[in-house]
Amino acid sequence: MKRKAAVWCHLQVTKGQFVIRRCPMNTPVSNVARLIVMGIALLLLSPAPLDHTARAAQRPLSRILRRDLLRDLGLRPRRLARPRTVFRYTTREQAQRELRQGLRPGTHMTASGGAGRPLSPRTAQGRYGLPRPPQVRETIRLGKGTPVRPARVLGGEPGRGELTSPRRIPPEAIRRITPLKGGRPSHVANPR
Repeated sequence: MKRKAAVWCHLQVTKGQFVIRRCPMNTPVSNVARLIVMGIALLLLSPAPLDHTARAAQRPLSRILRRDLLRDLGLRPRRLARPRTVFRYTTREQAQRELRQGLRPGTHMTASGGAGRPLSPRTAQGRYGLPRPPQVRETIRLGKGTPVRPARVLGGEPGRGELTSPRRIPPEAIRRITPLKGGRPSHVANPR
């Protein structure tokens, strides 16, 4: 009598990062196990119940964020073949925090970046499917070999690319913070 191999998965949660370990690939059982583990992760990340009107207002955004999280958990990271400059549109407070602590694993960035004027807050919000208009644009330099998950933006312009990284991006990678609102554009360079 032939013995079947045991299939098991382990979900590791470290500093807000969900990693599925020791789950054999390309078996029907492992795919089901991965979906179950991702579903449990979503339940853990679900916000507290809201009143009826607030829940109705947040429903489309929460659906997009859930789809985004599920998709990101299922993507395999690839290492960059060469250094790449990318942007991140966010709030001033978040940018200052990231200058001190770096970018958390799973943080979204544009697929590429280059010279040129920053987008207006409304344009950036619509293009990248952001929940609110951003206040600043971070310019980030990702080094060769940095693991990234390339994907398409959900909730923004169709076909627009984005990157996430399964690892923390150090504060030294943030090269510049450019305000999106205000009189003249002033640049804040990373003092590191």
